Amino acid sequence: MPVMAMAHTESDPYTIDLIAGQNMDAGDVKVWNDGDYLYVTYDTDEEWCLTETHLHVATPGEEIPTTSKGNPIPGQFEYSMEHDCVDSYTYKVDLSEEGANIGDDLEIATHAVVIKTEVITEAPYYASTVLDYNQGLKKDGTAVLEVRSDPEQGLVYETGQSESNFFSLGFGGNITVEFACPIRNGEGNDLKIIEDTWGTYPVEKAAVYASPDGGAWTYLGEADNTQRDPDFNIHTIAEFDLGDLEEARYIKIVDTTDPGLHNNAADGYDLNAVQSLQDCVEITEETAWGEGSRFVDKGDWGMYFTYTVQSGGTAGDGEIPLDGAGEGDNYTVDRDGEEITYDVVRDTPGCTIKFEGATNSTGAGDNLGEDGAIETDTFKILTDKDVSSVDVTTKAGTGEVTTTLPAGSSATDANGFTIDLSKADNGDGTYTYTFTVTSDGDSSTAALSHVEYDFCITPS
Repeated sequence: MPVMAMAHTESDPYTIDLIAGQNMDAGDVKVWNDGDYLYVTYDTDEEWCLTETHLHVATPGEEIPTTSKGNPIPGQFEYSMEHDCVDSYTYKVDLSEEGANIGDDLEIATHAVVIKTEVITEAPYYASTVLDYNQGLKKDGTAVLEVRSDPEQGLVYETGQSESNFFSLGFGGNITVEFACPIRNGEGNDLKIIEDTWGTYPVEKAAVYASPDGGAWTYLGEADNTQRDPDFNIHTIAEFDLGDLEEARYIKIVDTTDPGLHNNAADGYDLNAVQSLQDCVEITEETAWGEGSRFVDKGDWGMYFTYTVQSGGTAGDGEIPLDGAGEGDNYTVDRDGEEITYDVVRDTPGCTIKFEGATNSTGAGDNLGEDGAIETDTFKILTDKDVSSVDVTTKAGTGEVTTTLPAGSSATDANGFTIDLSKADNGDGTYTYTFTVTSDGDSSTAALSHVEYDFCITPS
């Protein structure tokens, strides 16, 4: 699928879909070039991100790495990068090192590994199950009061001032809770421990551990009862980051309170709830390709697309680039204050450009010089070709006439159209050729069906 004829820029790139898992639109691949570099950008939609990208650019005569059966091999692509879940990445490819020239058709394969993150439950959410517990004793060696001894009360946050709303660990006691949806390591702190302390009270402490699988435990820090909940003053809070852990399904809390600070009735750290500060998410990993033609009809669904290297210049106001491929764009001129739109055809990309099928703002056909009107249309063409003259072909009725027109000259052809050509050096290796075509006002002369400019006949 070759690109359309318009020159592509960063603000107006050639864009295709980034397809994940064969049928999901995960974003876009955007391609453009200037005089020196080809730019290939992967952009993901909001719910997707990039973890790997692989790019290969094949110039004419080269091939994208494939197996003997024709399946692509991203690991052998010329450019690759691993990413920390980013939503955009751009490759800058040196055209001269690739041996790519203006007008070359490049075969480009853009492979990626993408991750989709779907929120199942928004934060905060709480531990779902008590996996294990071992309640300690009060300072005097007796059992903790029954009302304070239900471990299930250490799961979900309850705000009321009641002894039945928390679980007292007892001195040296512990509890292990499980999250049905693991706590994800995200931005900022990931875990909150909520404790009950009513009024002024000595320090209570508990060591906090996390584990993804209940096997190896990672120490996160120590919770205490010194920081009050800003919304409910009878509770205290302590927050923790998961550190090097990607996620944690299990949290263990072990009382480390110093009995010497307390009276004989004290019973250690009073756990109200264990809370996740990150959303519960479902993460899906998929392979993705820039949409195009498949390498093989069956099996691997990897794809590539074709991009034609454009002129390094950027088309200015009213300009259209000569370089491109095929059909598909149009060009608008100002004819005495009215917009006239031409269809653009490039039969020989990089050499010829034809303007035909003129229509006015209502969509009706409006060829130059209809009904004997004296009218002028102006065409500005941008190219890197430095030529001394251009062949201009007009068609009126059934007759085609070709005139070789030197830059800076004017001529009236046999179809009655006066054509002026001026040439401007843009100073960046490109040139703007401006053609004005004026009808003769003779009602017996047919109107302009098309005009074509050929830049490859008489190079300087």
